[in-house]
Amino acid sequence: MTVPDFSTYSNVDLETLRVQIRAEQEARARAAASQTQADALVEAIMSGRAPDPIVVTRPDGSTYSVSIKSASGADGPGEWEAGEDYSTGAEVTCSGRRYKALKNTTGTTRPPDAPSVWQGL
Repeated sequence: MTVPDFSTYSNVDLETLRVQIRAEQEARARAAASQTQADALVEAIMSGRAPDPIVVTRPDGSTYSVSIKSASGADGPGEWEAGEDYSTGAEVTCSGRRYKALKNTTGTTRPPDAPSVWQGL
């Protein structure tokens, strides 16, 4: 990295440079903090310790929530829902029992008890 010869800069130029450097340092610190928070959230989700729903705050201050109840993970498969599409291998819970889809199902309204489509686990 080449260091500029600051003797040719005016005081105004140096102050502008200081402000720019400070802004860049603050942006890098915010990005590092965001990454740390994201890493902690991913670890909590993977270990099953994440709150549900997760409330996320955007940089502009607005928020949105994300539910992970129906996702498979540390707590097991999500609850079966009528009308949902399920891919081969998808696992669901229905009436306290776990099932695995043997083939793709689309918009099914029948609970996962058909042996041609679902396998009890």
